[in-house]
Amino acid sequence: MSSNKNPLEKILSLIPFPSRSAKNLGTFSTTHMMSNAVQIFNHYSAFNAVDSCAYPEFTHMEQECGKFFLELFHAKHHDDFRYFTTSGSSEALFMSLIFMKYYWKINNKNTQGKPNFVIGTNGHTAWHKATSYLDIELRQINVHPQHLYLDEKHILENIDNNTIGIGCTLGATTTLNFDEVQKINHTLEKYQTEKNSFIPIHVDAASGGLVAPFVNANIIWDFRLHHVVSINVSSHKFGMIYPSLGWLCVRSEISSEELQHESHYLGKSIKRYPIQFSHSGSHLATQYYYVKSLGFEGYQKAIKQLFVMQQLLLTELKKFEQIKIITPNETASLPGIVFTVESVKAQHHLAGLASYLAANGWHLPTFHLPRPADDTMAARIVIRQGFNESLMGELVNVLKDYFATQAE
Repeated sequence: MSSNKNPLEKILSLIPFPSRSAKNLGTFSTTHMMSNAVQIFNHYSAFNAVDSCAYPEFTHMEQECGKFFLELFHAKHHDDFRYFTTSGSSEALFMSLIFMKYYWKINNKNTQGKPNFVIGTNGHTAWHKATSYLDIELRQINVHPQHLYLDEKHILENIDNNTIGIGCTLGATTTLNFDEVQKINHTLEKYQTEKNSFIPIHVDAASGGLVAPFVNANIIWDFRLHHVVSINVSSHKFGMIYPSLGWLCVRSEISSEELQHESHYLGKSIKRYPIQFSHSGSHLATQYYYVKSLGFEGYQKAIKQLFVMQQLLLTELKKFEQIKIITPNETASLPGIVFTVESVKAQHHLAGLASYLAANGWHLPTFHLPRPADDTMAARIVIRQGFNESLMGELVNVLKDYFATQAE
């Protein structure tokens, strides 16, 4: 029997918006934008931002946004850096590996063996994919057992002449915590002095790049550190733009111009590093709008409000004796909460909780914490734009109902 709905109605009814996206507790992606931003996003949806031949205005937008990120990441002399858009963090990590591998090959022509790259067990899965594709050995270091971030403790025993770089994470997906980038940089400085070998750091600041500058001014993790050669950030996370837009900022010395590819078929010579050759003007125009309308102070106000919401939710969750908070702890982290259930059958109860929430319209991801804490199953709630006290109250009530059923 055929449905009475036409195709448009069917598609529009598949995922109710915005209620379902607002109740996705685990996503880092933006699901709520300011009304003016939505208008701009829609207005530019038909444009390819890469086609600067036809739309030179996008070049200006990219330059203004790039400068904003360089300032945000303390790039002292802008002429010593390059920046460009990516489709997101995965492409940015891929590009950073290409840069570091090429830099290593040029400066270690007599070195034998396969190149390797070092990350913590909290590193994003995109590193696994990219190193596999680029034929690079991936070495993983266990995170600190209590703080759950990558520190400097085991760096030296995992690097050698074939190490092309180290990947640090500013806001891990599994823990929300920031790696100890400054201490790792200091360790690499000593290594360089002793071995006369420079090992670069890439900071995956997909989420933290638009958080730390506004609320963690005391933490040094960016281009102020000598070994930090590249940083990526995702505008579609805490940059408050719908997916998908990322940025990669990189020191010119490591981003060889030989890696640019030239094309002429859009009307003039265009040289580019990024892999993708088309991306919607919607995202770039919206980023440009935020840079001009919000600036540093506006972003800071918005990000600080997320931490206000985090503390409110944290207060509520601590009222449940069954819930054990993992992060936030004493280290810097993203606005959100990672928790587990205090029970011999914690994994069972988390799965049950996730299922109960799903039945009530919520999505809660559950996962294993990074080694050496991988015997612990946890869940994540990300606090992002659009999460308000009304939603929080609804969530808390569902949690109350679930734990009440478990007590019966």
